[in-house]
Amino acid sequence: MVVEIGFGRHVITPSSRHWPIWLSGYGDRSEPATGVHDDLDVRVLVAREGATTLALVALDLMAMSRDWADSVRAGVAAELGIAIDSVLTHTVHTHAAPSTITGTDALGWPVPHGWRDELVAACRSAASGARASACPARLRFARLGLPAALSFNRRSHPYLPTYAVLDVLEADADVRVGTIANIGVHPVVLGPQNRRVSADWVGPCRSEIERRLGGTALFLQGCQGDVDPHGMAWTEDSEAAFAAVQRVGEDLALAVVAATAIATDAGGLGVRAQRRVLALDVSGSPMAAITRRDTLDVELHEWSLDGVRIVTVPGEGFAGLGARIVASRQGEPTLLCGFAPHWLGYLPVPFTDGYEEGLSYGEAAVDAIVRALETVP
Repeated sequence: MVVEIGFGRHVITPSSRHWPIWLSGYGDRSEPATGVHDDLDVRVLVAREGATTLALVALDLMAMSRDWADSVRAGVAAELGIAIDSVLTHTVHTHAAPSTITGTDALGWPVPHGWRDELVAACRSAASGARASACPARLRFARLGLPAALSFNRRSHPYLPTYAVLDVLEADADVRVGTIANIGVHPVVLGPQNRRVSADWVGPCRSEIERRLGGTALFLQGCQGDVDPHGMAWTEDSEAAFAAVQRVGEDLALAVVAATAIATDAGGLGVRAQRRVLALDVSGSPMAAITRRDTLDVELHEWSLDGVRIVTVPGEGFAGLGARIVASRQGEPTLLCGFAPHWLGYLPVPFTDGYEEGLSYGEAAVDAIVRALETVP
Protein backbone atom coordinates (compact mmCIF):
# COMPACT_ATOMS: atom_id res chain seq x y z
CA MET A 1 0.00 0.00 0.00
CA VAL A 2 1.08 3.59 -0.59
CA VAL A 3 2.43 5.56 2.36
CA GLU A 4 0.85 8.99 2.81
CA ILE A 5 2.66 11.74 4.70
CA GLY A 6 1.63 15.24 5.68
CA PHE A 7 3.07 18.05 7.78
CA GLY A 8 1.33 20.62 9.94
CA ARG A 9 2.52 23.42 12.20
CA HIS A 10 1.20 25.89 14.75
CA VAL A 11 2.69 28.60 16.95
CA ILE A 12 2.96 27.55 20.60
CA THR A 13 4.46 30.73 22.13
CA PRO A 14 2.50 31.35 25.34
CA SER A 15 -0.11 34.05 24.82
CA SER A 16 0.04 37.24 26.89
CA ARG A 17 -2.37 35.94 29.53
CA HIS A 18 0.26 33.41 30.65
CA TRP A 19 3.02 35.96 31.16
CA PRO A 20 5.29 36.52 32.97
CA ILE A 21 7.13 33.35 31.98
CA TRP A 22 10.61 32.11 32.86
CA LEU A 23 12.96 30.47 30.37
CA SER A 24 14.43 27.06 31.17
CA GLY A 25 17.80 25.45 30.61
CA TYR A 26 20.29 27.47 32.64
CA GLY A 27 20.73 27.42 36.39
CA ASP A 28 21.97 31.00 36.64
CA ARG A 29 19.06 32.70 34.85
CA SER A 30 16.66 33.79 37.58
CA GLU A 31 14.60 36.64 36.08
CA PRO A 32 11.54 36.30 33.84
CA ALA A 33 11.58 36.59 30.05
CA THR A 34 11.48 40.10 28.64
CA GLY A 35 9.82 39.32 25.31
CA VAL A 36 9.72 37.17 22.18
CA HIS A 37 12.45 37.23 19.55
CA ASP A 38 10.97 34.45 17.40
CA ASP A 39 7.88 32.36 17.96
CA LEU A 40 8.03 28.79 19.18
CA ASP A 41 6.45 26.17 16.92
CA VAL A 42 5.00 22.71 17.05
CA ARG A 43 5.52 20.77 13.84
CA VAL A 44 3.68 17.50 13.29
CA LEU A 45 4.31 14.71 10.82
CA VAL A 46 1.42 12.34 10.15
CA ALA A 47 2.20 9.09 8.33
CA ARG A 48 -0.46 6.60 7.36
CA GLU A 49 -0.78 3.38 5.44
CA GLY A 50 -4.10 1.62 5.32
CA ALA A 51 -5.51 1.46 8.86
CA THR A 52 -2.21 2.53 10.49
CA THR A 53 -1.66 6.19 11.37
CA LEU A 54 1.30 7.59 13.32
CA ALA A 55 1.95 11.15 14.47
CA LEU A 56 5.30 12.66 15.41
CA VAL A 57 4.91 15.91 17.37
CA ALA A 58 8.09 18.04 17.47
CA LEU A 59 7.94 21.02 19.84
CA ASP A 60 10.21 24.03 20.30
CA LEU A 61 10.70 23.30 23.99
CA MET A 62 13.62 22.18 26.14
CA ALA A 63 12.13 18.90 27.39
CA MET A 64 8.86 17.45 28.68
CA SER A 65 8.09 15.45 31.79
CA ARG A 66 5.74 12.52 31.41
CA ASP A 67 2.63 14.42 32.53
CA TRP A 68 3.12 17.23 30.00
CA ALA A 69 4.09 14.89 27.16
CA ASP A 70 1.20 12.53 27.77
CA SER A 71 -1.27 15.43 27.82
CA VAL A 72 -0.07 16.38 24.32
CA ARG A 73 -0.06 12.77 23.14
CA ALA A 74 -3.59 12.20 24.41
CA GLY A 75 -4.85 15.39 22.77
CA VAL A 76 -3.31 14.56 19.40
CA ALA A 77 -4.50 10.96 19.63
CA ALA A 78 -8.06 12.18 20.24
CA GLU A 79 -7.81 14.64 17.35
CA LEU A 80 -6.69 11.94 14.93
CA GLY A 81 -8.76 9.09 16.36
CA ILE A 82 -5.73 6.89 17.08
CA ALA A 83 -4.16 5.27 20.15
CA ILE A 84 -1.88 7.34 22.38
CA ASP A 85 0.97 4.89 21.68
CA SER A 86 0.74 5.95 18.01
CA VAL A 87 1.75 9.50 18.98
CA LEU A 88 5.29 10.50 19.89
CA THR A 89 6.30 13.80 21.45
CA HIS A 90 9.77 15.21 20.84
CA THR A 91 11.44 18.46 21.90
CA VAL A 92 14.19 20.29 20.02
CA HIS A 93 15.83 21.28 23.36
CA THR A 94 16.00 25.05 22.96
CA HIS A 95 17.13 26.77 26.17
CA ALA A 96 14.94 29.80 25.44
CA ALA A 97 11.47 28.37 26.07
CA PRO A 98 9.39 27.94 29.22
CA SER A 99 9.79 24.75 31.23
CA THR A 100 7.43 21.85 30.64
CA ILE A 101 9.10 19.65 33.24
CA THR A 102 7.02 19.45 36.37
CA GLY A 103 9.16 20.21 39.41
CA THR A 104 11.56 22.73 37.89
CA ASP A 105 10.09 25.56 39.96
CA ALA A 106 12.78 24.55 42.47
CA LEU A 107 15.43 25.32 39.84
CA GLY A 108 14.10 28.82 39.19
CA TRP A 109 12.08 27.78 36.13
CA PRO A 110 8.43 28.09 37.16
CA VAL A 111 6.25 25.89 34.98
CA PRO A 112 3.31 27.79 33.38
CA HIS A 113 0.73 25.14 34.28
CA GLY A 114 -2.17 27.27 33.02
CA TRP A 115 -0.61 27.15 29.55
CA ARG A 116 -1.00 23.40 29.13
CA ASP A 117 -4.49 23.47 27.61
CA GLU A 118 -3.43 26.13 25.12
CA LEU A 119 -0.36 24.08 24.18
CA VAL A 120 -2.41 20.91 23.68
CA ALA A 121 -4.90 22.80 21.53
CA ALA A 122 -2.09 24.10 19.30
CA CYS A 123 -0.69 20.58 18.89
CA ARG A 124 -4.13 19.26 17.97
CA SER A 125 -4.47 21.98 15.35
CA ALA A 126 -1.07 21.16 13.85
CA ALA A 127 -1.94 17.45 13.78
CA SER A 128 -5.24 18.18 12.05
CA GLY A 129 -3.38 20.22 9.43
CA ALA A 130 -0.87 17.42 8.91
CA ARG A 131 -3.64 14.88 8.40
CA ALA A 132 -5.44 17.16 5.93
CA SER A 133 -2.27 17.71 3.89
CA ALA A 134 -1.20 14.04 3.75
CA CYS A 135 -0.54 12.77 0.25
CA PRO A 136 1.08 9.71 -1.33
CA ALA A 137 4.81 10.17 -0.80
CA ARG A 138 8.18 8.69 -1.61
CA LEU A 139 11.02 8.94 0.86
CA ARG A 140 14.71 9.54 0.25
CA PHE A 141 17.38 9.18 2.96
CA ALA A 142 21.00 10.23 3.45
CA ARG A 143 23.50 10.08 6.32
CA LEU A 144 26.73 12.07 6.13
CA GLY A 145 29.59 13.17 8.34
CA LEU A 146 28.88 16.51 9.99
CA PRO A 147 31.61 19.08 9.12
CA ALA A 148 34.00 19.56 12.05
CA ALA A 149 33.58 23.34 11.91
CA LEU A 150 29.96 23.08 13.03
CA SER A 151 30.14 21.36 16.43
CA PHE A 152 32.43 20.02 19.15
CA ASN A 153 32.27 17.56 22.03
CA ARG A 154 32.21 19.59 25.23
CA ARG A 155 33.33 16.59 27.29
CA SER A 156 36.28 15.91 24.96
CA HIS A 157 35.00 12.42 24.16
CA PRO A 158 35.93 10.80 20.85
CA TYR A 159 33.63 12.48 18.36
CA LEU A 160 32.99 11.56 14.73
CA PRO A 161 29.58 13.16 14.20
CA THR A 162 27.12 12.21 11.51
CA TYR A 163 23.71 13.63 10.67
CA ALA A 164 20.78 12.34 8.68
CA VAL A 165 18.12 13.74 6.38
CA LEU A 166 14.78 12.27 5.34
CA ASP A 167 13.44 13.95 2.22
CA VAL A 168 9.71 13.58 1.57
CA LEU A 169 8.52 14.08 -2.01
CA GLU A 170 5.15 13.63 -3.67
CA ALA A 171 4.95 10.06 -4.96
CA ASP A 172 4.57 10.97 -8.62
CA ALA A 173 6.44 14.26 -8.83
CA ASP A 174 9.60 16.01 -7.67
CA VAL A 175 7.55 18.28 -5.44
CA ARG A 176 8.86 18.42 -1.91
CA VAL A 177 6.34 17.82 0.87
CA GLY A 178 8.87 18.26 3.65
CA THR A 179 12.34 17.57 4.97
CA ILE A 180 13.32 16.02 8.30
CA ALA A 181 16.72 17.22 9.53
CA ASN A 182 18.22 14.96 12.22
CA ILE A 183 21.23 16.58 13.90
CA GLY A 184 22.62 16.07 17.40
CA VAL A 185 23.80 19.55 18.43
CA HIS A 186 22.66 21.60 21.45
CA PRO A 187 20.58 24.70 20.62
CA VAL A 188 22.64 26.84 22.99
CA VAL A 189 24.05 29.58 20.79
CA LEU A 190 22.14 31.85 23.17
CA GLY A 191 23.45 31.74 26.72
CA PRO A 192 21.91 32.48 30.11
CA GLN A 193 22.15 36.22 29.42
CA ASN A 194 19.35 35.87 26.86
CA ARG A 195 15.86 36.46 28.24
CA ARG A 196 13.89 36.46 24.98
CA VAL A 197 11.84 33.51 23.76
CA SER A 198 13.51 31.76 20.83
CA ALA A 199 13.99 28.40 19.13
CA ASP A 200 17.72 29.28 19.04
CA TRP A 201 19.52 28.09 15.88
CA VAL A 202 16.77 25.56 15.07
CA GLY A 203 14.47 28.37 13.90
CA PRO A 204 16.72 29.90 11.21
CA CYS A 205 17.91 26.43 10.23
CA ARG A 206 14.37 25.35 9.37
CA SER A 207 13.60 28.65 7.64
CA GLU A 208 16.69 28.37 5.44
CA ILE A 209 15.89 24.76 4.53
CA GLU A 210 12.39 25.81 3.51
CA ARG A 211 13.69 28.81 1.56
CA ARG A 212 16.08 26.64 -0.43
CA LEU A 213 14.03 23.45 -0.82
CA GLY A 214 10.37 24.27 -0.29
CA GLY A 215 7.98 22.20 1.76
CA THR A 216 7.99 22.04 5.56
CA ALA A 217 11.18 21.51 7.54
CA LEU A 218 10.91 19.43 10.71
CA PHE A 219 13.93 19.24 13.01
CA LEU A 220 14.66 16.12 15.06
CA GLN A 221 17.18 16.54 17.85
CA GLY A 222 19.52 13.56 18.07
CA CYS A 223 22.00 12.58 20.78
CA GLN A 224 23.47 15.96 21.73
CA GLY A 225 24.01 15.69 25.49
CA ASP A 226 27.76 16.33 25.18
CA VAL A 227 27.76 18.31 21.90
CA ASP A 228 27.68 22.10 21.47
CA PRO A 229 27.76 24.23 18.32
CA HIS A 230 30.74 26.30 17.32
CA GLY A 231 29.89 30.00 17.21
CA MET A 232 28.06 30.35 20.53
CA ALA A 233 27.46 33.94 21.63
CA TRP A 234 26.91 34.09 25.38
CA THR A 235 26.77 37.84 25.62
CA GLU A 236 24.62 40.69 26.90
CA ASP A 237 24.70 42.08 23.34
CA SER A 238 21.37 40.74 22.07
CA GLU A 239 21.97 41.87 18.48
CA ALA A 240 25.28 40.02 18.33
CA ALA A 241 23.79 36.93 19.97
CA PHE A 242 20.93 36.61 17.51
CA ALA A 243 23.24 37.30 14.57
CA ALA A 244 25.25 34.29 15.75
CA VAL A 245 22.05 32.24 15.99
CA GLN A 246 21.32 33.10 12.36
CA ARG A 247 24.82 32.13 11.19
CA VAL A 248 24.84 28.78 12.99
CA GLY A 249 21.32 27.94 11.79
CA GLU A 250 22.14 28.76 8.18
CA ASP A 251 25.40 26.78 8.26
CA LEU A 252 23.62 23.69 9.55
CA ALA A 253 20.86 24.20 6.97
CA LEU A 254 23.45 24.11 4.18
CA ALA A 255 24.57 20.70 5.42
CA VAL A 256 20.97 19.49 5.26
CA VAL A 257 20.48 20.84 1.74
CA ALA A 258 23.70 19.13 0.61
CA ALA A 259 22.45 15.81 1.97
CA THR A 260 19.21 15.99 0.00
CA ALA A 261 21.25 16.18 -3.20
CA ILE A 262 22.68 12.69 -2.62
CA ALA A 263 19.73 11.05 -0.82
CA THR A 264 18.58 7.69 -2.13
CA ASP A 265 15.12 6.12 -2.21
CA ALA A 266 13.95 4.28 0.90
CA GLY A 267 12.89 0.65 0.76
CA GLY A 268 9.13 1.02 0.41
CA LEU A 269 8.24 -1.17 3.38
CA GLY A 270 5.19 0.70 4.65
CA VAL A 271 4.44 2.10 8.12
CA ARG A 272 5.15 0.06 11.24
CA ALA A 273 5.49 0.80 14.94
CA GLN A 274 6.87 -1.13 17.90
CA ARG A 275 6.85 -0.27 21.60
CA ARG A 276 8.77 -1.72 24.53
CA VAL A 277 8.73 -0.81 28.22
CA LEU A 278 11.66 -1.29 30.59
CA ALA A 279 10.88 -1.49 34.31
CA LEU A 280 13.97 -0.26 36.17
CA ASP A 281 15.04 0.06 39.78
CA VAL A 282 16.54 3.56 40.03
CA SER A 283 16.72 3.86 43.81
CA GLY A 284 19.71 5.81 45.08
CA SER A 285 20.32 7.59 41.78
CA PRO A 286 20.68 11.38 41.50
CA MET A 287 17.46 11.80 39.51
CA ALA A 288 15.58 9.53 41.91
CA ALA A 289 16.44 11.94 44.69
CA ILE A 290 14.97 14.79 42.60
CA THR A 291 11.86 13.00 41.33
CA ARG A 292 11.32 11.00 44.55
CA ARG A 293 10.80 7.71 42.79
CA ASP A 294 12.64 4.42 43.11
CA THR A 295 11.25 2.69 40.02
CA LEU A 296 10.98 3.89 36.45
CA ASP A 297 9.02 2.67 33.43
CA VAL A 298 10.92 3.58 30.28
CA GLU A 299 9.05 3.71 26.96
CA LEU A 300 11.10 2.80 23.89
CA HIS A 301 9.51 3.24 20.47
CA GLU A 302 10.80 2.31 17.04
CA TRP A 303 8.95 3.24 13.88
CA SER A 304 9.59 2.32 10.29
CA LEU A 305 8.51 4.69 7.54
CA ASP A 306 9.12 2.88 4.26
CA GLY A 307 12.15 1.19 5.78
CA VAL A 308 13.56 4.30 7.49
CA ARG A 309 13.82 3.61 11.22
CA ILE A 310 12.94 6.29 13.78
CA VAL A 311 14.42 5.26 17.14
CA THR A 312 13.36 7.16 20.26
CA VAL A 313 15.91 8.09 22.91
CA PRO A 314 14.06 8.76 26.20
CA GLY A 315 16.27 11.55 27.44
CA GLU A 316 19.43 13.44 26.65
CA GLY A 317 21.77 10.97 25.01
CA PHE A 318 25.48 11.53 24.47
CA ALA A 319 26.93 11.34 20.96
CA GLY A 320 28.49 7.97 21.78
CA LEU A 321 25.04 6.53 22.37
CA GLY A 322 23.80 7.85 19.05
CA ALA A 323 26.72 6.26 17.22
CA ARG A 324 26.03 2.92 18.90
CA ILE A 325 22.34 2.98 17.96
CA VAL A 326 23.11 3.76 14.33
CA ALA A 327 25.82 1.06 14.19
CA SER A 328 23.46 -1.54 15.68
CA ARG A 329 21.04 -1.05 12.75
CA GLN A 330 23.81 -2.25 10.42
CA GLY A 331 23.44 0.25 7.63
CA GLU A 332 19.66 0.53 7.70
CA PRO A 333 18.47 4.15 7.32
CA THR A 334 18.04 5.40 10.90
CA LEU A 335 16.87 8.62 12.50
CA LEU A 336 17.44 9.35 16.20
CA CYS A 337 14.56 11.00 18.04
CA GLY A 338 15.86 12.32 21.36
CA PHE A 339 13.74 13.49 24.31
CA ALA A 340 10.98 11.14 23.18
CA PRO A 341 8.38 10.54 24.34
CA HIS A 342 9.54 11.96 27.72
CA TRP A 343 12.71 13.41 29.28
CA LEU A 344 14.31 10.94 31.68
CA GLY A 345 17.51 12.85 32.39
CA TYR A 346 20.90 12.40 30.75
CA LEU A 347 22.07 9.17 29.14
CA PRO A 348 25.88 9.57 29.33
CA VAL A 349 28.00 7.25 27.16
CA PRO A 350 30.63 6.80 28.50
CA PHE A 351 29.38 7.14 32.07
CA THR A 352 31.97 8.97 34.18
CA ASP A 353 31.61 11.67 36.84
CA GLY A 354 30.46 14.87 35.15
CA TYR A 355 27.58 17.26 35.65
CA GLU A 356 25.42 15.21 33.30
CA GLU A 357 25.83 12.02 35.36
CA GLY A 358 24.44 14.01 38.28
CA LEU A 359 21.22 14.47 36.28
CA SER A 360 20.75 10.82 35.39
CA TYR A 361 19.02 7.80 36.91
CA GLY A 362 22.39 6.21 37.55
CA GLU A 363 24.87 4.04 35.71
CA ALA A 364 22.90 0.80 35.98
CA ALA A 365 19.73 2.37 34.56
CA VAL A 366 21.63 4.12 31.77
CA ASP A 367 23.37 0.84 30.89
CA ALA A 368 20.03 -1.00 30.72
CA ILE A 369 18.53 1.66 28.45
CA VAL A 370 21.60 1.67 26.19
CA ARG A 371 21.58 -2.11 25.86
CA ALA A 372 17.88 -2.04 25.00
CA LEU A 373 18.38 0.67 22.39
CA GLU A 374 21.17 -1.37 20.78
CA THR A 375 18.85 -4.38 20.52
CA VAL A 376 16.87 -4.23 17.31
CA PRO A 377 13.23 -5.17 17.99
